Amino acid sequence: MKRKIGGVETDRSLRPDGKLANGQIRFGEASIMISGAGRGFPASQSTFYLYVENADAAMKQALENGMEKIMDGANMPYGDRQGGAKDRAGNIGDCHSASPVRRISEAAPRRCATGC
Repeated sequence: MKRKIGGVETDRSLRPDGKLANGQIRFGEASIMISGAGRGFPASQSTFYLYVENADAAMKQALENGMEKIMDGANMPYGDRQGGAKDRAGNIGDCHSASPVRRISEAAPRRCATGC
């Protein structure tokens, strides 16, 4: 993920067998922690909604690094610019840039209209 969409690895823990236990990746001012599959925790797919400075640039980088486009970059009715890509394991990354009118700090407390 760090190479695909431009994150910076800030921490990594390995299991005794050398495989990833967990790692932390920073994207601008935000970070996420991911964990490898293991005993009691099977591999699973996930979806990440990432607010980035430039959604189109993040999508371009993701595609150049082997992710598959699942949604063209487009202006959304709620004001974001958004595109989506999927990696080989089926994990989805949606890249958003908040509109100039709606700052990123205002973007999070939004409810899904369908009750999700």
